Amino acid sequence: MKELVEHGITTTRSDYWMMLHPLDRAVYYFSVVGFRELIARACPPQREARSKSGSITGRGYILSKERVARSLFDSRYVNAINWSDLSDRQKGLRGQPIAIRLLNDCVLLPALRRPFWFIVDKAAQFEVRDTTNGEVSIEIKTDCTETENIYVQTHEKGHDVHALEGGGHRVTKFEDC
Repeated sequence: MKELVEHGITTTRSDYWMMLHPLDRAVYYFSVVGFRELIARACPPQREARSKSGSITGRGYILSKERVARSLFDSRYVNAINWSDLSDRQKGLRGQPIAIRLLNDCVLLPALRRPFWFIVDKAAQFEVRDTTNGEVSIEIKTDCTETENIYVQTHEKGHDVHALEGGGHRVTKFEDC
């Protein structure tokens, strides 16, 4: 079995992290430097993350959404998608372009230069970076969990993003992502 490896907020080369919560019609975001300072001061416990099948897939911090910045957005950005029918992988792939559109429409971080675009090279994936404007880079997470908290990953290991709660797997064609 694969061991947890450090990959997340402690290893990222992004300047900001964003958590798109389509069910809340909100994006929660923070600077990586600021979040690392918060971790150093508050020393919150790390918690294990589990897949729908129950296997351990990561470790990270669970913090109240009140501890980070929040921007609400119009439901038109997310209403066309049935979020409950998607695998975690599909949610992430649908959430990233929405977050980039929110950035480019100046709904998020309006002081930053536009436009933002996807970072498509493989190195960016290992550096935990999804989008850039050429000056700053941002990691984008999508979460449809109805909770008062955010989860900020520090460690991960391989898991099946297509697992269904209670067992079984969702079959996803590449073009569905």
